[in-house]
Amino acid sequence: MLAKWLADKICPMVFTDEVLRAALLRRCRTLKIEPPGRVDRIVGAGRTRFEREFCLHVLNGLSADSARSLWELATGEDGFLLELKSDPGRLGLETLLEEIVKLRRAKALGLSADLFGGYSDRLVASWRARAMASHPSDFAANQPPVRLTLVAALAWSRATEITDALVDLFIGLVSKINTRAERKVERAIEAEAKKVHRKTEKLFSIAEASLRAPEGTVRQVVFPAVSGGEATLQALVAEAKADANAYKARVRTVLTSSYSNYYRRMLPKLLAAIEFKCNNTAYRPVMDALELLQRYADIANTTRHYDASENVPIQGGWCRTAGWKRSSTRTASSSGPPTSCA
Repeated sequence: MLAKWLADKICPMVFTDEVLRAALLRRCRTLKIEPPGRVDRIVGAGRTRFEREFCLHVLNGLSADSARSLWELATGEDGFLLELKSDPGRLGLETLLEEIVKLRRAKALGLSADLFGGYSDRLVASWRARAMASHPSDFAANQPPVRLTLVAALAWSRATEITDALVDLFIGLVSKINTRAERKVERAIEAEAKKVHRKTEKLFSIAEASLRAPEGTVRQVVFPAVSGGEATLQALVAEAKADANAYKARVRTVLTSSYSNYYRRMLPKLLAAIEFKCNNTAYRPVMDALELLQRYADIANTTRHYDASENVPIQGGWCRTAGWKRSSTRTASSSGPPTSCA
């Protein structure tokens, strides 16, 4: 009776023998019975009973194909177990692509979203931690139901974790692309426009000279008004052109070029690996843009424009921000990085 009570009421929430033992002794005091002499044995029996029921629940939720794939994973036949345990490496395009492949393989196991329905997240996390700490020999030491449940908890949890890591990697990579573009533009600006000191004084001199001789020519009146003459004025003009709007435009151009030449291959794989959902109608243009990108992902390398019948979402600047452009035939050219959409 006590072992069954432990299995039904306590084991789903408590995962250490010490706490199970304390709960058993409290139960005995509540029932006003003398604690049995073999408390540890009853604790072990309760834990074993719960583990058997938990594994049976998981196995009943697996398809034949999923069970076969999990068995191959547990026995190390496909070598994916160690890869599944590993965390993302250094931020970069290759890391992103590797995580996309890992997520696709985890999803290919076919584990349902409610596989562990009715059980707490803490319980699943404890089995996931147990699987993470297990070596191939540890898996082999367990009975098949336990072995399958361990790898199921690991794969089920890691699919969510990899998705989160993938989103973080993507955000970080977009930030990295943008930072590199900004640095490249800043270096170009520094090279083409030296900082002109005492601009106010020079501008005052130009204004004063112009008022003294309003009928004179620029070369006769304005150039001599500042030291350096024409070269100084050219430097002032070049610096003025490097304002915020011009800077942003140049950064955008460099970013688009970088995406188109190297990073663009991440988009089709990313869209195929992650499912986007949103119930907020305010973001409907973003969802429409994502659906459009997904439809054209497989033919992005063979076509540059959307079909004229497509409804390309450009209201509110979504599509322009995403780097897509309208062509003369009212279709959109896929030439820029869809950072906002993603």
